[in-house]
Amino acid sequence: MDKGLFTNQFVKKYSNLAYTAIERRLRGCGLTLPREEILDIQQDLFTSICEGNKLEKIQNPDSIPYWVAI
Repeated sequence: MDKGLFTNQFVKKYSNLAYTAIERRLRGCGLTLPREEILDIQQDLFTSICEGNKLEKIQNPDSIPYWVAI
């Protein structure tokens, strides 16, 4: 599979989960950020995951949702 296509599918599949996890984590720390700033954090998360080839290191694909949410 084309790496760019895989990356796009990964981001599309886990975007809502990542956004919600970021928002909840911030709220748990007593922080409320505008949507745009949460989206920036989300973008940084996906960039870090995709550029660092972290997906290739995951041994159990079923754990991806938990990993993204952390």
